[in-house]
Amino acid sequence: MMKLLQTAEDFRLPSLCLLKSQTKKSRVNYNDTVVAFDIETTSYSFSHQGEEFKQGLCYIWMLSVDGHVFYGRELKDFCYVLKAMKEADLGRIVIYIHNLGFEFEFLRGYMDLEVFARAPHKPIKALEKFYNVEFRCSYFLYNMSLQKVGEKVGIPKLIGDLDYSKIRTPLTPLTQEELGYCENDVVILHAAISSELVKYKDVAHIPLTHTGRVRLEVREIYKDDFRYRRQLRRQLVKSLDLFLRQQWTFSGGYTHANATYQGDIIYNVYMYDIASSYPTEMVLSKFPGAWTKYTEHDISQFNPEGRYCWMLNLKFTGLSCFTQNTFISYSKTRCKDPDLDNGRVVAAEELKLWCTEYDFDIIRKSYTWDSLEVIESWRSIKRYLDIKYVKLILDLYKRKTELKGIKGKEDEYQRCKELINSCYGMMVTQTIRDDVKYDGRWTMIPLTDDDVEEKLQKQAKSWNHLLNFSWGIWVTSMARHSLWQMILKNDDIVIYCDTDSIKTEGPARGIEEYNQRRIADAQRVAVERHLDPELFAPLDKKGAAHPLGVFESEGIAAEFKTLGAKKYAVKRADGSIELTVAGVNKKAGAEYLAAHGGLEAFSNGLYFPPEAAKSMIVYYPDFQIPHTLTDYLGQEYRATETTGVYMEPRGYTISMLPYYLEFSNMRSSIFRRGVIYNG
Repeated sequence: MMKLLQTAEDFRLPSLCLLKSQTKKSRVNYNDTVVAFDIETTSYSFSHQGEEFKQGLCYIWMLSVDGHVFYGRELKDFCYVLKAMKEADLGRIVIYIHNLGFEFEFLRGYMDLEVFARAPHKPIKALEKFYNVEFRCSYFLYNMSLQKVGEKVGIPKLIGDLDYSKIRTPLTPLTQEELGYCENDVVILHAAISSELVKYKDVAHIPLTHTGRVRLEVREIYKDDFRYRRQLRRQLVKSLDLFLRQQWTFSGGYTHANATYQGDIIYNVYMYDIASSYPTEMVLSKFPGAWTKYTEHDISQFNPEGRYCWMLNLKFTGLSCFTQNTFISYSKTRCKDPDLDNGRVVAAEELKLWCTEYDFDIIRKSYTWDSLEVIESWRSIKRYLDIKYVKLILDLYKRKTELKGIKGKEDEYQRCKELINSCYGMMVTQTIRDDVKYDGRWTMIPLTDDDVEEKLQKQAKSWNHLLNFSWGIWVTSMARHSLWQMILKNDDIVIYCDTDSIKTEGPARGIEEYNQRRIADAQRVAVERHLDPELFAPLDKKGAAHPLGVFESEGIAAEFKTLGAKKYAVKRADGSIELTVAGVNKKAGAEYLAAHGGLEAFSNGLYFPPEAAKSMIVYYPDFQIPHTLTDYLGQEYRATETTGVYMEPRGYTISMLPYYLEFSNMRSSIFRRGVIYNG
């Protein structure tokens, strides 16, 4: 049970007197103790002089020090603990907080914090020099909720023991159950961070971010490979013009619903998923290196099977899509008089965009046009990724496949899965971005053109850079192309797609042929690169092979209904409902839908109340004013915290634009054999 910190004697924390460690970069003495911190807060609002104030109050904080949990009721008492740590001269203490951005808004009223962040209100770490403590955000390390982290380390997060609708203050008594709930969060975090020491040896060397994990592995692989690093430095973009062209060309995964099926319940829907789509492209395909501008514009050269990667700036006139599924994203274009399909271009009088040769191949197989002008083109000779990086990806895929479903190996399996995802994430991490500044207020400082040029030049001279952003552009482009090979074969029955998955009305055509072609590609690459073919199709615990990049069945949905991108519901044969709606909790939302009409009720205007959406509106008041707060027991407390966060539960209403509803109705009348409800 937690110990309440009330007197100076309670601030003696002998468990902190452990070994110190240093990082090569900072040369700072770090204490090696695992420390975790968390707070619970109340949000309240009131009117003052005709103005409404929305504020937050911390009513308990918890501190886990080497597994010993302490708590206090006011944040000023936490400052006494930090002062005691400083006076003990224990080195810099790293304190982990899950979702530091929330706690930061309360702590900043008591401390002078130096922040490292990529976006306002989302600090990755914050340094308090006076107390010599460094707060780190564990959410960036795990990229998952604390509940998921708890599942990962085998400590379930307690749910339901704390009613957040009740107003509480530091004077409000807490039951043993409520205290247990508060304690559990730091116990989970302590266990999670402690488990990292098996790999990283000490707290100081635990990476800051999820992607940082694989970055350390890649850095170790190439630490003495100066040939690779010299080659990479020659390939990196050094000019603002080419940097901008990269940004314009980059696009993410293809997520879209076939408007023909929008709003209808479809029966017996077949669901397929590509096995490790992005890793497949990274190990089987070829990528750009250094770029050169090309002046002769023969569109027959812009071929995915050709010798070059292409960055293309194209201008279409009289553009029109002849497939049910539309490809071109309106947000990536400059367009005149477009017709849109939920953000995708169906037709346009004139359209300009940047794309790769893989994107252009999809466009010419799904659109017609009156004229096409190549405004600008850049090309680069295609090459496989470095063999060491490919071997890393294949080894992680092999380990993941072998560990899946083995009792006691869940943590190791999850780590392999996360590292594989990070192999791509590391490629597209933006190293040149606007500066985020915190000086009492959050501000974004846009980079000037000169700033970008300077950073590009500095980056190109650095020996620390490990991967090329251009490669990330082609990973997603080739993955879209692979997905669209199946979309084009099944255009009339494709209902929904999302990055590496496809859902069809009935069995999809061409799956076996596609899979055999992918397996043949893997065998060819294995021979070309002198790799073990079994690495491309490792065996699971039952001895079954899992080839990279093939479409695998995800089962058959008894019923399926989509209302657009990131809006769909699935009913399984056993009657259970699965829900995916951006802004609605998957589990709670599915339970609510099941209890309120099922897929029949899933339609435009459906409202998910706060308890189903489990979403919050968050306010960050610039300055909080003192207020006398009455808790749910009727006890008054004078709240004087100057900073905080106000959170308010919110529901979610499915809202579809009228033009999309009209468009989908028109599409359905053109392409469907009547509205199919019973097959």
